[in-house]
Amino acid sequence: MNDFFIRLNALKDMEQEELRVAVRKYGTKTDNSYEYTFKENKPIIAGYFSDYPTDMCIDKVEVNLYNNLNIIGTERESGSELKITHIDEIFPGEVMNIIEIIELEQSKE
Repeated sequence: MNDFFIRLNALKDMEQEELRVAVRKYGTKTDNSYEYTFKENKPIIAGYFSDYPTDMCIDKVEVNLYNNLNIIGTERESGSELKITHIDEIFPGEVMNIIEIIELEQSKE
């Protein structure tokens, strides 16, 4: 079982690094970060963003000067604004949805 969690954490680390690369490549540079704001196709991801599993519609992803990811959006059911700073709250594999939407939007430009 321990091997499973090691692999799971490695997958999450890989996904997060790929997201950082995509945001830096396609996002807008600000004084303190790179930001990617979604235009038409906002990704929807699942995770533990409150006391129970829920979906989040993403508006923006940031990578700050310290290489930390921030994901900003709204909870689908309640419409509450969310800012995810602990990426471990996102279910495994969901970060790839964000990356795919970024690449899809860029291919249309």
